Amino acid sequence: PLGLEKVGAYFFMETYEPYDGTSFTAKVGRAHGSPFGLWRHPTQAIPEAAALSSPYPESLSPILYGLAALMNGGGAVYGMFDGPVEMRRDLMKSICTEVKKRVDYMGGQTVKYLALHYSQQVRDFGPDSGPEQVLRISRGAYDMLNESHLLVDVVFDSQLTMEKLSPYRVLFLSESTCLSDEQCRQIRAFATRGGTVIATGRTSLYDEFGVQRDNFAMADLFGVDYRGPEAGGKRHGVLYVPQTKALKQFGYIIAFAGHDWQVSLRGDARAKVLCTRSSLKGSEPLNDFDSKGDYDSGQPTVVMNHVGKGKVIYISGDVGGGYIHNPHPPLKR
Repeated sequence: PLGLEKVGAYFFMETYEPYDGTSFTAKVGRAHGSPFGLWRHPTQAIPEAAALSSPYPESLSPILYGLAALMNGGGAVYGMFDGPVEMRRDLMKSICTEVKKRVDYMGGQTVKYLALHYSQQVRDFGPDSGPEQVLRISRGAYDMLNESHLLVDVVFDSQLTMEKLSPYRVLFLSESTCLSDEQCRQIRAFATRGGTVIATGRTSLYDEFGVQRDNFAMADLFGVDYRGPEAGGKRHGVLYVPQTKALKQFGYIIAFAGHDWQVSLRGDARAKVLCTRSSLKGSEPLNDFDSKGDYDSGQPTVVMNHVGKGKVIYISGDVGGGYIHNPHPPLKR
């Protein structure tokens, strides 16, 4: 968080990528905690005919960008004035008409349901560190949640506190590999007091400076112990076998391409195995699938553990990164 409101300042963000029309940038702006504006560049262009935007562009995309900023407490800033104004008049009129309808809601609060961790610690010190890596794992999880019409806010490392998390029902830790002991303590308190925690991959296997632990710092919450990488740590075809009636409605297997890690159940946990790993191996494991066969290895991959008044769901694979790599709808469901 920038804390610019303490000195009466604000900032604005800009984005050019059409794929970000689903408000992830606005969620990040909201997490900074300061008044912000989201600047929207035109999505359409005819570079051989105009410097920036095409004449008579459609209005829906830029309107959605502005509404995404407004619903996250920010302001909508538009850069649509290049070229002859006669060719942009209807566009700007459409934008202003829609924004004006929501003027009473500017600067408001979001409805609190799910908090998605977006980590600078993972970016700087994670085992696969870098801005693209942390964007991939967080953005993939966000896309799954947002496309499922769930209410999502972004939280940063310093916001993993009971004070910040208490309004939310769910905390999603998408490959949050680097967590401090204090952050783990706060997450444990959130779950114990009735929250739901969803964690994937190597969450809490490293401390806040990227030093690997012998086990997950939150192994007691997950109900599993860390054993090591699957498939040598390389991206591969991951096949999960549903173990409950509710999950079996999605089919014989849950498949994605991504990274996965081996875990084992803890003896002292009240954990329920929701999915196990398939015994099918190879570069294209589904080619050998037969519905009459038994391909259940018995190795846990998705586990639900009850902790105090809450529960923790652990997923051994990086489903956020897997969804960014290949947005397969059954994985989202």
